[in-house]
Amino acid sequence: GQMCMMVYDVLLNKSTIFSNNWNPMSTMMEGLTKPANFVPFELHPNTLRMIIQEQAGTWEKAIAELVMNSVDAGAERIDINYTTKTDSTNVDSLTVLDDGHGFHNEDQLNFFKVFGAPHQDDAFYGKYRIGRGQCLSFGRVTWRSHNYEMHVDLGDPNEKETPLDKIGYNLNYYDELHKGCSVKVEFFNPIRFWPDKKNSEEKQVRDIFNGLIELIKFVPIPVFINGYRISFDYSKINWTYEDDNAYYLIQTMTNNRFKDLKDYLNEVSIYNRGVFATDFPATWKGCCGVVITKKQIKLNMARNSIVDHDEYWFYIRNKIDELSSLAFTSTITEPKSDEERAVVINQIYLDDTFAVVNTTKQIEHFMKMPLF
Repeated sequence: GQMCMMVYDVLLNKSTIFSNNWNPMSTMMEGLTKPANFVPFELHPNTLRMIIQEQAGTWEKAIAELVMNSVDAGAERIDINYTTKTDSTNVDSLTVLDDGHGFHNEDQLNFFKVFGAPHQDDAFYGKYRIGRGQCLSFGRVTWRSHNYEMHVDLGDPNEKETPLDKIGYNLNYYDELHKGCSVKVEFFNPIRFWPDKKNSEEKQVRDIFNGLIELIKFVPIPVFINGYRISFDYSKINWTYEDDNAYYLIQTMTNNRFKDLKDYLNEVSIYNRGVFATDFPATWKGCCGVVITKKQIKLNMARNSIVDHDEYWFYIRNKIDELSSLAFTSTITEPKSDEERAVVINQIYLDDTFAVVNTTKQIEHFMKMPLF
């Protein structure tokens, strides 16, 4: 009823509410007795639990994050060792050891305690400082470095939620100095494998950890699993092309010269500084291969997708375009796969930029291909 009366007064030009002398803010401030206090936002423990436990996808991805942390710590070698119970087909625990600087002071411990403290361009991979939380979803984890030991047991998230007051770690101090850093993961659900007595020990290692190896096999320092090196030596790879941005190995799908680098010759795999980022199918460019960036490309927080507007990625993608076209023209007489033919047909008949990005000679080669 009061609101109706106010509207009525305004319509009759009898109200003074909106006169030049009236200031609603000054009227509200008259009752204040002291200046306002700044109150910062806080992160609820439930959200922290979600960040820690729900970013994990697979145990392989979680261990790959530990490997990246070792590289960020300046390690020159990484050893991954695993244990099984007697006559068991389960991997019960796994340890990542490195010779990096580890957690050597109170500042480093603060970085361990605080999730999300940003790197200041001081890390080879790190950006968000949250990746270490991934392994906490798969087991009880113990970090050992210098005089410190941090033990975390959040429980199996598949069984029950961790109580909010239990999200933290136990910190121990030792007189004995531990060089570098070791991270032991005792799995809630052991990794199952089926041993084949016909296989060598190395073959068994590669079979068990094939998924992990695919993620980290181009890390630029030596990485070993139970003593077997699983990372590649860049100097021994015959790259198609190399520039300041990346190493490129681009080939047609009918060329298997580089099959030792890839299990599947039907995609282009992009590795962010040696760690797997994403795959593009052969129909993307009509070729397959490996591209290893020399600088950081922008990825989403889960590190499984490239941010399209990244300028650095723009240059790399253009170089892949160029190398794919060259691979086609250099193998004009070879039979083409269905994927390769589809890409060429799409380029010639549907892509308005085809004549711009390819030379006349290349277009003539494409036109001579037995596409149908």
